Amino acid sequence: MEAPPYVTWILFHAWAQSDEKAALAAFVNWPAHQETERRQAMVAMIASLGTAQPAAAAALARAHLPLLAAGTSSPRGSPFFEGFQKSDAFWNAIAGLPENPDRNKLLAAYLNLPRDNDNEVKRRWAEAPEPLRRALVAAGFRMSKEMRDPVFDALPAMILEHAVKTGDRRALSIGLVEQVRRDPDFLAESVALSQEKMTGRDRAEVPATLIGSAAERDFPKALDYWRSLPDGLLKARAAGALGKAAPPEYRTVMEAEISQLSPADIKRARQ
Repeated sequence: MEAPPYVTWILFHAWAQSDEKAALAAFVNWPAHQETERRQAMVAMIASLGTAQPAAAAALARAHLPLLAAGTSSPRGSPFFEGFQKSDAFWNAIAGLPENPDRNKLLAAYLNLPRDNDNEVKRRWAEAPEPLRRALVAAGFRMSKEMRDPVFDALPAMILEHAVKTGDRRALSIGLVEQVRRDPDFLAESVALSQEKMTGRDRAEVPATLIGSAAERDFPKALDYWRSLPDGLLKARAAGALGKAAPPEYRTVMEAEISQLSPADIKRARQ
């Protein structure tokens, strides 16, 4: 009971190769309340069988999909561990199942796992057909700081499309930030959309983040847009974001711009 989770994976991965029926019988007899361990065992068997017996692996995945998907709610409960990331056999067994919310959650959770590098995520995304890409986005696949590779160029637009359709404000913020980071020409329309869809403090905070994100790519363009804003909370908060993003040659300029704001807005910019 004190063994790290990957021990279960190693055991059942090898066991399924040497005696599939015995490994499956052990899984069936495992107490139901030990769900995490049962999940490790099932994932290991699917990954093991998928190499030589893809049909058997797919059948196991289909039969136990709810158990597998139930582990995606938190990193601790995730069925994926370092030992078997990059398993084509496991990915193919799950991705080959018919369209299903649990299948989509499982694949999205796999791609969202922290990794030392994102090469595998790039490959999975590049190889995924359009319907699967959209299913992954709908299931929660999101951008990370490492995902600036051109292979993900279509991802921000997909996230935005999903966010507008579903009202998912967190996804909307992620999609808009990545959109302006990649192309600051989207800044004005992104700010307008964020103010239309966001509520409360986010109506100022998200646009300010967008302006700061655009400034990372094209500071003069972001500064010109900021200067066009009316005085108020948004302009003050965006001034702070610009100040943080300003390259050395623009820091004095931003300090001068901020000093011209009202005392209350200067305080907001410095927060």
